[in-house]
Amino acid sequence: MRIIIFFLFIISTSYSYSQIVYVDNFDAVYLLPPSAKTIDFDLNNDNYLDLRLSYLYTPTSLECNGIGGAAIITCSFKAVQNSFGQNKLNGPIIFSEIGFDATSDTLDINDLWHNESRVFKGYTFPNAICQNIGYGKHKQGFRLIKTNPQSGALGYIYGYIDYTLTNTGDLIIHGWYYENSFNVPIVANSMLDYPYDGNCIHIDTVKVYDTITTFVAVADTLKINLNIPNSNGDISINTLKVYPNPASTHLFIDMGSHTLLNNYDIQIFNQFGQSVYFSPIDKKEYFLDLNTFGGKGIYFLRIRNQLGVTIDTKKIVLQ
Repeated sequence: MRIIIFFLFIISTSYSYSQIVYVDNFDAVYLLPPSAKTIDFDLNNDNYLDLRLSYLYTPTSLECNGIGGAAIITCSFKAVQNSFGQNKLNGPIIFSEIGFDATSDTLDINDLWHNESRVFKGYTFPNAICQNIGYGKHKQGFRLIKTNPQSGALGYIYGYIDYTLTNTGDLIIHGWYYENSFNVPIVANSMLDYPYDGNCIHIDTVKVYDTITTFVAVADTLKINLNIPNSNGDISINTLKVYPNPASTHLFIDMGSHTLLNNYDIQIFNQFGQSVYFSPIDKKEYFLDLNTFGGKGIYFLRIRNQLGVTIDTKKIVLQ
């Protein structure tokens, strides 16, 4: 009995500072862009950018799976260097290789940490992809460098992004977990639907053996920030509000400074890609009767500019 009591005491005291954080990205859809584009993320909510989703279009005459073309498209996660130093991704040393899937990996100092981890490379996606990490769900591990407030020394925070690669080249980022304690590993395992840390401590909805902190945006109102260029090349930020989300009977859309969106349009698709709503943006507020949408489920709201180019897509839920 003494041995058992001593063992439990060691567990409770050794891991008392372990802290898993879950950030819900609400299944945000990042469409394959028509040209080069980058999207940056602050993974630990400290107002410093940590990771970049990068789409690169490289002019080339090379063939990809027997098909030649004017450009090779490369999609990668890239670790950003911020005020604390260079963050890292688990991935190959040579960038010409495809990235790593961290689904069953224990992310710690023994992993391979580099600046970039590629998702796919190819021409005329998806038919002529030369290299592809694989369609479906994946985990991308990351390592953040931070200053430990207790010691003042630099340390590592380990985590992973949970995302899906679709067969059209789009990425859906569901969210990410990270271990907020310094130099503590984290396990990225798709079989677990609740947080699980490198100390083998489970956290579920019934019992909490550790501390879990959740940074989750307010789900009732979906905010869409659009960067709108004018004729002088200056950028104005216009915020759209979509609420409630999830919704059951109706949906309000507040276009903010709608005069900035002249010749823009809004369209809503169901999960099968079928359009259920379309309107040019010509007024500040819209009221949508959801009884015409065709039933409960996930829908996607798309904003296009005056050139017909999609500038943002967000998920809305009808329940």
